[in-house]
Amino acid sequence: MSHLEMDTLNNLIFLIAGFTAVYFGGRYLVDGAAKLASAIGVRPFIIGTTIVAFGTSAPEFFLGLVAGMRGVSTVSLGNVIGANVSNITFILALCAIISPIVIRFDMVRREGMVALLSTILFLLLAFDGQISIFDGSLMIILFPLAIIILFFLSRREKPSDAVSMEYKEICSPCPKPLMSALTLLVGLMILLIGAQISIDSAVNLAKAFGISDFLIGLTLVTLGTTLPEITVSIVAAFKKGTDIALGNSFGSIVFNTLVVAGMGGIFQSLPLSNMLLITGVIPLVLFILLVILLLRRHGGINRKYGAMLLILYGIFLAINFAF
Repeated sequence: MSHLEMDTLNNLIFLIAGFTAVYFGGRYLVDGAAKLASAIGVRPFIIGTTIVAFGTSAPEFFLGLVAGMRGVSTVSLGNVIGANVSNITFILALCAIISPIVIRFDMVRREGMVALLSTILFLLLAFDGQISIFDGSLMIILFPLAIIILFFLSRREKPSDAVSMEYKEICSPCPKPLMSALTLLVGLMILLIGAQISIDSAVNLAKAFGISDFLIGLTLVTLGTTLPEITVSIVAAFKKGTDIALGNSFGSIVFNTLVVAGMGGIFQSLPLSNMLLITGVIPLVLFILLVILLLRRHGGINRKYGAMLLILYGIFLAINFAF
């Protein structure tokens, strides 16, 4: 075996190890956060629509943080776009194929519209060819405002039984707050270590195969960081918890777009070519709009539309590899 082949094999092993650490770190972080919030009296519905939805995006956040510090924010940019497209097509498709998603549109319209508007904002800011420090700062500032608005609007409605029961199961029996906080911190440490290993090995593989950092982020890194979203959504689908699957997808898109991409712009200006807008960001906007229309007109996503979303995801990847 040549030296190049040995380096490639080592990087692949480290990448898998990094993804494994990211996955388990994400699980510990989400479980610890959910149980800690429950122990101090936060309602299960609020846990489900905030802490867990954004907690599953923790891998993207920490990979973006490490990528920015290492000066390879384009990996994070590819991961943001790839993870968002995966959330709205691949993950929802799997859920719909396992158990058709049936839900009233008014239950998710706010989350869906915030996800759509966040992505449109990202597109508008990127029209000048970059996400600048100013753009990134604006996105970071808008994130808590969006969450506050969603929080106050959601208080007007009673959460569905599916959401409440799912998170009662997660938080019961609930351990002592100290143990939950310890679980959260352990998850955080594992995530940080896994993120550093994943970024280093992914960049090395990109260089070895002559692939751009962005494309590596769009594919390999996305595969690793979306494992928590895939896990939560598929478990929810088996338990008929369509509220959770949809809420998790929309919530992750908002977090990835405003926080992870915004943070990347603050670390260093993120360049976005016209081709990247056409093959990456615009399709993401269209996919979110398509899912919202399906929910509005058909009251959910059946297996046929789930298969359609899966095909669209495959076409999206093929086009990005081609260009």
